[in-house]
Amino acid sequence: MNVLKDFAIDIDSGEVASRLQCSREQEESVREIIEQEIKNCQPIIKPQITLEKLKITNIKGNMVLLENGIVFESVFMSQKLAHCQYIVVSVSTLGLEIDDYIRNLFDDDDYLRGLAADNIAISALGSLGKILWERLVDELRGTGIGMTSRLSPGDTGWELSQQHKLFKCFDNSEDIGVTLIDSGMMMPIKSSSAVYGFGDGIGITRFGHVCSECTMKDCTYRIIEKHEVIVNKGSQKTVLNVEHGDNLFEVLRKNKLLENFPCGGNGTCGKCKVKITFGVPKPSPEDENHLTSEELESGVRLACKIKIHAPMELSIDGFSYNNDLKIITEGRHSNIIIEPIVNKKHIVLEKTNADDCRSDLQRVADGIGVKYLGAGLSTLRELSTKLWESEYDFTATTYNNTLICIENGDTEIEKYGIAADIGTTTVVCYLVDLLSGRTLDVEAQANSQVAYGADVISRIGYTSENLGGTKILKDLIVGQINEIIGCLSQRSGITSLQIYNMTVSGNTTMIHLLLGLTTKNIALAPFTPVITANADFKAEEVGLNINGIVSILPSIASYVGSDITAGILTCGMMESDKHSLLIDLGTNGEITLGNKSGLIACSVAAGPAFEGGNIKYGVAGIKGAISKVELKKQNWCTTIGGASACGICGSGVLDTVSELLKYGIIDETGRMASKESIIDQALAQRLIEDGGVRMFVLEQETALGYPIAFTQKDVREVQLAKAAISAGIQMLLKERGIGFEDIEKVYIAGGFGNFMNMESAVNIGLIPRELRDKTVSAGNTSGAGAIEYLLSKTSRKKAAQIADSASYIELSNKKDFQNYYIDAMTFE
Repeated sequence: MNVLKDFAIDIDSGEVASRLQCSREQEESVREIIEQEIKNCQPIIKPQITLEKLKITNIKGNMVLLENGIVFESVFMSQKLAHCQYIVVSVSTLGLEIDDYIRNLFDDDDYLRGLAADNIAISALGSLGKILWERLVDELRGTGIGMTSRLSPGDTGWELSQQHKLFKCFDNSEDIGVTLIDSGMMMPIKSSSAVYGFGDGIGITRFGHVCSECTMKDCTYRIIEKHEVIVNKGSQKTVLNVEHGDNLFEVLRKNKLLENFPCGGNGTCGKCKVKITFGVPKPSPEDENHLTSEELESGVRLACKIKIHAPMELSIDGFSYNNDLKIITEGRHSNIIIEPIVNKKHIVLEKTNADDCRSDLQRVADGIGVKYLGAGLSTLRELSTKLWESEYDFTATTYNNTLICIENGDTEIEKYGIAADIGTTTVVCYLVDLLSGRTLDVEAQANSQVAYGADVISRIGYTSENLGGTKILKDLIVGQINEIIGCLSQRSGITSLQIYNMTVSGNTTMIHLLLGLTTKNIALAPFTPVITANADFKAEEVGLNINGIVSILPSIASYVGSDITAGILTCGMMESDKHSLLIDLGTNGEITLGNKSGLIACSVAAGPAFEGGNIKYGVAGIKGAISKVELKKQNWCTTIGGASACGICGSGVLDTVSELLKYGIIDETGRMASKESIIDQALAQRLIEDGGVRMFVLEQETALGYPIAFTQKDVREVQLAKAAISAGIQMLLKERGIGFEDIEKVYIAGGFGNFMNMESAVNIGLIPRELRDKTVSAGNTSGAGAIEYLLSKTSRKKAAQIADSASYIELSNKKDFQNYYIDAMTFE
């Protein structure tokens, strides 16, 4: 048993005033009383925390069994501790003196001061709990172990009757300075108890009480105060009534008013900018880190760091990340023979009679001409009725000798499928005629999950740290694809019942989220996914609105997904004796090297810099994004759509670094020059400093109302990204025992590869100079590969062979990778 004392307790007078729910007219006078009572209470508050660490031996049903024989009987606790290996039990107290002081104030009929002191003590007890939480979190850093939120009897879904079980966890409960009476109340009154669960890979949840989980609906301190928040977006004005203390980030995300949060609301990307025009809060440390002094002065703040404590009005114009996103849908296609796995056959049967005792299913199988025909239960349940309604003149649709459906009459020419590419940033679906092989229509959208993080690690973190997080992200992507299916069907004049197969490619995390599979182990060594093989599911199992089967392309590893398999397939890398490279420069960086004798692949932590991520004014490829930079032209910057600049996208980032290097504004180490050292005065005038950070101004007049600049930190982000890609290429060549001269083709996949300036890529060292003339942009190879998989049985076999023959290299285990990486950091 550990006992902790001597804490510096922080008491927020604003929080106390909020708890007292005083009107604005009363607030000033009440604040004076609160400030005085804080001075009176602090000397008599004697904080103490007692801790006990216990292993969990088993969790079964509604029971959590501990090593000391104690059993917590609670469905809530068994769910909360499901993935934990041990717990820490705590009892915190402020001591008896504060109890006596509060009681005396009420006995003297000084109710206002009594209430103030009582709420001061509650605030102090909360502060003590936060101190404990922070200490527990500090001990976990670098261990891979996560921690649940605070679980307390009577304060969450854990019944108050279990309080005595918690106290029995201490060897000698009388030594902890707190006594438990029969009702479950503790003495001193200003005491609290809690359990924290700890386990590998469960994430670290937020601190604090969650009112939505609390059974005490009539609690005096339940926060129900509402505030009006007015959100302006162009000519649209949205008025929201939000609860006191709500996070603005969550409010905007819930109401779909701000579309992209690259870091998922962790305060690390600096993208969720809003301009507060009324009720401007003080800047947070994250605001000061990410925003310029000009932005701060104009009321710009990060939405994820604002808790709403008062009415507020704000504007989000100019801050959208994914509006009008330019998505590449075209990809490289190899020549294929159209032989889809879906077959339709028009059959006319004689009606059943006494001389024919075959089952309905067998009669259909014989009509198709196969010995065995499988069928799902839902198909079998309506088979007899469908045959009778068609008067035995029907078309049977099969998928790999499994009956999908029966349709009246001859519908053989109506056979469609969808190929879906689910990227981290975008979703592209192609409606394909399975008879002709033609792509009839295509729909491309920003991935709706981007609101929960721009990269897979952020999304995995969200699912680990939030109960039901996997379901939330699954429902988002399934709902989005169903909307796309509806759009494609409506535009083409077909129904979803005529779509019999959907093939899906994407990185391993995106596939897991589509299927509702846990992703937490993908982010933890040894990085184990639930599935990488090709798989078929009934559409209703996945939740997709088609009349057939959802086919998942095979992946290679946790960080080399089926999108890469699709790319290898469509580029024909295994068809040639000569070696080729496939480089996918999306949100993640995957590199594959090989020929018909086999493949090796790796994934590099390139970061999202080449998609505008982690760049101060970075945006995706949206209208108004700076996409091209040439410093010697009269108009330096070209934007997508010719619109006023709202940020800088990946191709613009690449050009900027190349141009800054070309004109000596950065040196080979990436260090930005001083204004005095630049000979060209026009360029020198663009070099500024803000808060000690050196930056180069690209555009003065912008859609944001203030300049767009490229900072020293942005240069470093690009260095890290390009070094990772360059080192990855060199590692694969070394593993294969070949040189640059042995490479026939370098395929650059993804949207960034389609728009990037090859000269800029070579100039900064992203693409080795030796490979310059061998490099081709392959477009959306993931989508193209998914189409091939949809149309060709042969391509399905090839995809399986690709996944089987590819070896994955974990670069963190390779000593040479670090050397290559360090060497590639310079611009040479």
